Amino acid sequence: MLQLGTIKLKKVFDTPTKLEHGDVSIIIPEIYLNVITIWLMGERSNTQLMLLLAICQILYIFCTMGINTIYTREFYFGTLLRFRFRAIELGFIIGWLLLLFLGYLRRPYYMTLFFIIFSDKALESLAKCFEQEVLRQNKRSKAIPYAIYRLILPLIIYTLVLLVSRNIISAYLCLVLAKLPFVMIFDFYEVHRIKKIHWRYQPEMIGRLMICSLSDFIPSLSYAVLLYFPRIVLGIIWGGTYLSRFQEYFILAQVIFQLVFALIQSRFVTVSKVWEVSQESERQKALVRFTLGVIVATFISMVLLFGIGPSLLELLFRSSFGGILYWFAIALGVRLLNIELYFLLTLKEKKSLAIAIRLICAIFIVIISLIYIPGSHNPLVYTAVIYTLGRVIEGSGLLLYMGILCYCSRVL
Repeated sequence: MLQLGTIKLKKVFDTPTKLEHGDVSIIIPEIYLNVITIWLMGERSNTQLMLLLAICQILYIFCTMGINTIYTREFYFGTLLRFRFRAIELGFIIGWLLLLFLGYLRRPYYMTLFFIIFSDKALESLAKCFEQEVLRQNKRSKAIPYAIYRLILPLIIYTLVLLVSRNIISAYLCLVLAKLPFVMIFDFYEVHRIKKIHWRYQPEMIGRLMICSLSDFIPSLSYAVLLYFPRIVLGIIWGGTYLSRFQEYFILAQVIFQLVFALIQSRFVTVSKVWEVSQESERQKALVRFTLGVIVATFISMVLLFGIGPSLLELLFRSSFGGILYWFAIALGVRLLNIELYFLLTLKEKKSLAIAIRLICAIFIVIISLIYIPGSHNPLVYTAVIYTLGRVIEGSGLLLYMGILCYCSRVL
């Protein structure tokens, strides 16, 4: 019999009882890459920070991967309200508290690093949960309202915080304070109701999966808009020195690219159902059309911003910045890679091949990044490169945001 304020602790057996091969490819690199990040940031002797980061990462992995079981703490307030407080929400809250603690110690690099890691994890997890819910219930009508909700509300929060903050470090601290209750409330009311769906999709489900691709763009698009667009607006209004002119153009290019890309992809999925056809030839044709759509979106974005002429060519291949074309190519490659992995992961005998492809692409990105950003002594550049590697291994397409971070690292 339930009573007011009763707290129960039980096990939820809807999670995998053992680690899959793909999980192993995530766990080991995630821990070591973040530790190497601290090492490259010049804190080689700070063993306490490395240990703290490793423990925090391991805690998050155990919470999200669901080793054996996930302990679910349920809060009962009478019989009307029932909140299931899963370990994944606990991991988010611990991350935010660690971020607040590091910010209190006035270590801006650590604060920025944890902000990137945990805000990225939180937004991506929410997007994936929504994607899984749409897949289960086949509710396409929820995509647009959810996208607006996830974009407009944080945009208002970020803008208000930036208006009252005098520098970026205090802005991050205020953002954490502003987003903490929002994340907790959203987790309580939304995430706990969505059960985990395992990656056992059949080929005919790929079409329905791509219908939900807008939710996959929410993290990278909202990062580009929420982190930098308010500062661009404030710079225009007040004539401040928030960003250089090139950085403003580059960020706007990223935003336009995301919008155009999302529209093209949505149109592609709407008019073509070949993803649901089992013939290999039809899949290849669909992939070719999708690739052409991405390329068109890329150049439309560039032409709209820079025009056709020497200025466009200079920005595309400017050695001091690495070239915008490089980051667009990386984003394109990761997007196509993820699409192919959806097919590979449906076949158990090809699962190791999918993991090998991810690792090869990750090594390629690191090599190219070291070539394009030589001589940079800014710790955030190394942070972005290494964390980008972790994202590629994990298979998410957030390289556009990492590219923005690299270019704007001196502003942070």
